[in-house]
Amino acid sequence: MNSREFKEWLVSVFPDFEKQWESDENYSKEGEEYTVHGVCIEFTHYYRQNYGALTTNQKKRLFDFIEEVVANDPNDESPMANALCTCFLENIAGEEAGETAIAFMGKASRTYYAQWSK
Repeated sequence: MNSREFKEWLVSVFPDFEKQWESDENYSKEGEEYTVHGVCIEFTHYYRQNYGALTTNQKKRLFDFIEEVVANDPNDESPMANALCTCFLENIAGEEAGETAIAFMGKASRTYYAQWSK
């Protein structure tokens, strides 16, 4: 999945994320150019602000996706695995947004998250 496909997937699950993505305050893109890391960084901001209002289904879909990627690339060598680990899981670690998400994490993503939530 490339950066564009990833952003589109996130918007399909979290429709309100598109408004934030298109905001002038999004510094994770330059014109139409952006990376999966940039998408994760901007999504982290969205998630922190909205995690309490997100549905159980949205959280489940997000963390099922993260688990699939992280479990299949435990050394986070692919850009997608690296971005999800370093630009999302690490960024929410130890915060209320992250701690409430633990219930939705799979084994691999929870193990990675735990390293940063201490």
